[in-house]
Order: sequence, then structure tokens, then C-alpha cells
Amino acid sequence: MSSGNRQQVGTAVITALLIVAMVVATTTTVMLRLHLSTTNTRLLINSEQAFLYAQGAEDWAIGVLSTLYHKPHKPEDFITWPKQLPPTKLPTGSIKAKLYDLQNKININNVISPDEVYRVPLQRLLATKIMPESAEDEVDSWLNELGYFIRKHPNQGLLNITELRNWEQLSYQKYQALAPAIIALPTKQTLNINTATPDSLYLLHPEITTQMVNYILETRREIGGFKQLKDFLQETEIQNIGIDGRLIATTSSYFLLRSQVDLDQQRLLLYTLFRIKDGNSKVTVVADSTDSDNNIEPNQINNPPRTVEVVWHSINSPS
Repeated sequence: MSSGNRQQVGTAVITALLIVAMVVATTTTVMLRLHLSTTNTRLLINSEQAFLYAQGAEDWAIGVLSTLYHKPHKPEDFITWPKQLPPTKLPTGSIKAKLYDLQNKININNVISPDEVYRVPLQRLLATKIMPESAEDEVDSWLNELGYFIRKHPNQGLLNITELRNWEQLSYQKYQALAPAIIALPTKQTLNINTATPDSLYLLHPEITTQMVNYILETRREIGGFKQLKDFLQETEIQNIGIDGRLIATTSSYFLLRSQVDLDQQRLLLYTLFRIKDGNSKVTVVADSTDSDNNIEPNQINNPPRTVEVVWHSINSPS
């Protein structure tokens, strides 16, 4: 073969190799994009499906609340919280949920109420947890400053207790001391004595002792919760110190649902805030939000993370 023919053959071989390489590269790119597109589609479908499953947990919570407040129930149902939806298997994963009573702690927004009685638990909280060595007038002054900070909020009240971190006068250490005992709900929300934590009960009156708190806890456990407010106020131990009935109630209006859905190694957390209006069988979804933080512990949930302000949909109670 002449040198000219050999050169032509070599050129043809090189050209063929380049074409093959281009075809392989193009095919690989197309397959990669197809894989990414398929994966994104699967993730999107899983997310939508997980959200629908989580909304199913909302229906479960509505059923629980409707049964609790509008149908016959066991006495202990009022005092046993949180309510749990056990882990339930799904075709490709599982779902579980917990429903929390939010009126078992002191409402921080009560500080801006014009009625001084609603400041009593907060005054006691500051005096025992934040400023134990301060005089009463110093505690009142600090509480007034706190009220001024909350009034400046665009919503005339905090939506989440973590917003207290924006107050310059509140150090991280003081915030950590306050957080376990408080919650942020609309102004002048009462404390539910049937679900209140021991620390919250202790804050109701300066003369309440640890022994009295234990007595309240034991009594409500034995009777399955106080049916009416007068039943609580007429208890001898309580009658002697005169707790103001405006501070307390035997039922709650606000509840938090934490739903967790796991599908194909994906996790969706949905937080839903419920409100029940007195004398109304409608359970309203005030707000809900998704969150990817898997490290939240039940005792750290003080309000729904990133909850929106408006009621975005309402759901009628099951009949």
C-alpha cells in the first residue's frame, strides 16, 4: 500500500474514532439528564404524596379533637397528652404523628394585656427563674420593657417564642431559662389546669408551694381532670390562697400536630396549628408549615416553626 493510501486509511480511522467518541459522549449526557430528570420526578412525586399522607394525619387530629370535645369520652382523655398516631406502614414508607396541647404553659403574650392579673404568672416566672435576687419593682420594670418590645411586633404579639431572641435585653441564658415555661398564643389565653405542667401550675400564685402542685397533679389524675372550673377553685388547698379564675380553664383552644412521613429515604415534617372555638364543632387549621429539621425533640416544640399568620384553610369536623 502506498504511503498516500496509508495516510487516507489513518485519517478515516481517526475520523471514525472521533465520531464514535462524540456519539458516546452525547449518549452519556442524554442518559445522565434522563436519570436526573427521572430522579427529580420521583422526588417530586414522593414529596407530593408525603404531603397528602401528612394531611391525612391532620384528619386524624381533627377526629381526635372532635371526639374529645363533642362526643362521649373517657375522663382521662382530657389529661393524657400528647395524643399519638402510632407508626403506620405505608406502601413505601411510614407515617406517625403527635398532637400537643399548647395551653399547658404560660402565654408570653399575656404581658401586654391591660388586665394586671394576667401578668401574675409572668412576674412569678421572672422572680424565680430570671431575677431571683431582684426587688419587686425591678421585676415589674423588666416586665414593662418586655411588654413594650412585644407591642412593637407587627402582629401586636409574638407568633413564636424564638422571636424573643431579637430583644437586646434578653441574654441567651435568660432565654433558655424562660423557654421551657412559656408559649406564644393570641393575647389573654388561659392556662389549662388539666394539662398544665408542674412548673406552670407553680406560677399561678405566689403562695403556691411544691406540695400544692403535687396535690393538684394527683387530684386531676384520680378524677380524670377537673370538669368545671369551680371544681378546681373549690378545692380546699386552692380556696385558701385564692387563685384568680380568669387565669385558668379546664379546656384548651390551641393544639399543635407534628406529622412525620418517611418515603423512600425522604422525610417530610408537617406542623399544623389547630384552633377550637367555644361552642362550635368546627376545628380550624390556623396554619401549617413543613420543616426539614429532624432533630426537634417534643419538649422543644413551643410553637410551629415558620408558621404563617393567616388561616389558609378550614376543615369541618367529622360528623
